[in-house]
Formats: sequence, structure tokens, C-alpha cells
Amino acid sequence: MFSLLVSMILELIRQTFFHRKHELYRINVYVNLDVPSIIIPPHRSFPSSTFKVLTHFAPNCIDSEGFTIFNVILHAHPAAASMRVRHFRDGEELPWIIYDEFFDYDYEQYRNLDKPVRVLPGDHIIVECDYTSGEEAVLGEMCTAAFFVYTENNAKPKYLASRSWVDVGHQMRVLGIRNYTVMHHGHMKTIIQEPKHIAGELKKVLSHHFDWKPNVLKKFQELYVYGTQYSNCAEDELRANSPAWSSLKKFAVATPVNAILNPYSRPSVCPAHGEAETVGRKMSNPKIWM
Repeated sequence: MFSLLVSMILELIRQTFFHRKHELYRINVYVNLDVPSIIIPPHRSFPSSTFKVLTHFAPNCIDSEGFTIFNVILHAHPAAASMRVRHFRDGEELPWIIYDEFFDYDYEQYRNLDKPVRVLPGDHIIVECDYTSGEEAVLGEMCTAAFFVYTENNAKPKYLASRSWVDVGHQMRVLGIRNYTVMHHGHMKTIIQEPKHIAGELKKVLSHHFDWKPNVLKKFQELYVYGTQYSNCAEDELRANSPAWSSLKKFAVATPVNAILNPYSRPSVCPAHGEAETVGRKMSNPKIWM
């Protein structure tokens, strides 16, 4: 009886004096895994540059309370060369939340921000990725992030996950592909039926048989950066491949105009020899994913 009383007193003291100030939540920002939402052309088509992809966490996914980000993990696959999280408010771009100019898939890490970032209702967050491919086109890449957040009143943010994607039909039209089929048999495969002279499996065709003319590549890149995407938000912390996404309402989302006309220019930082140019303190090296 005495030991039980002591335990109760100690628990009361713990809850009274050592209770953490904020409840913590994780918000996942995904691409759509149900369609070929990211297609990276073979590197020979853009030998002196990288191919850019944007993933949106749209204003629709931020409730009236907003939240504060204090830790971020960036995630992409081996074709990714650099990543950053951009932040927009009232049409203006704020300093990047986090960036890694030498992203390495084998060294993904949780990173505490040097200063937590407050996200307000109406803000727009974009995960931006730059890719370099090899001899073949790359399908199934990622451009995602997870934010660890808290709110001022400790309430759970309304939405804990979102995803965005470039419409596959828009991609095919830019590439001049008139008829195709997306199949799911354990893994996704897209088959081109027309035009006949490039009929076949999408990855093989784009790698070896497609004529990546400069004007086609330009339009294809603009589609990912400036084009309208689709997005949806989930109240639960869904995984990227959860079938529950299919029942959620989708909406259109566009890149803020100032992301194009007046982008944020970060101060020049010269890393010490052998160091990656990053922002945010690295915490661990998990092999994840989302």
C-alpha cells in the first residue's frame, strides 16, 4: 500500500513538473505513387543542368491554427542531387526552411532547424528537388519530406499528410504520346500504344527510342515547375501508398508567381573542405521510408 502511494505521488510530481510543453506531430509531404508522377529524362537530354521537380504542401492543407516546424527529414531516391523546402506567404518567398545542395540517398538524416519556423494559415510550402539521371530515364523517383511540428495550443493539426502530382495525361500530351495504359501488377508499369513507332514500355522507350528535342524537354520541364498540379490532404498520417488516398477529394494547386518572378536568393555559403552544404543539424541516419 505504501509503495503504491509513493508511486502515485511520484507520477503526480512527474506530470506536474516534467510534462513536456508541446505535443509533437509528424506531417508527411508525398508524391502520388498511384501514377507515374515523376519522370526524369535521360541525362544526355540535359547534360549541363539538372531536371527540377516540385511537390506541394498547399494552403488548403494548413488549418486555421497553423503549426511550427522544428525538425525535417528530406527523402528522395538516388537520382536526386539537391533538395530544398521553400516557404511562401502573401505571395512573397521567405527564407528556405531547409536545404541540402549535396543530397545523398544513403545519408538521409533528421535535422533540427537552428530556428523553428512558424507556418501560418494561407502559407504555401514546396519541396523542390534537382535530379541528374544516367543513360536511362528514371521513373518512380521521390521528392518528399516529413515535418516534425507542434502547435501553440497543443491541438493536432487537421491534416497530417498531403501529396501532389503532375497529371499523367498532361505529361503524355507534352511527350506526344496519344494512347497508353498504366498497369499495376505488384509494381506500376506504363505501356505506350500510340504513336506506333515508339510503342512499348514507357521507361525503355524514353530511355532509348524517344527523341528528346530541346523544345520538348523545355515544355516537359516547365510542366513540373510552372504547370498546375493536383493535390489532396489527409487528416490521418497516411503512408504514401495507402489505398485511402483514392477516396480523398483532389484540388488544383499552382506554383506561386513569385517562385518564378522573384525567388528567394539565399546568402552564399562556402562549406569547409569535405563538408556538404546543408542547413539544419543532422540527428541520425535512418534508412526509411515513407
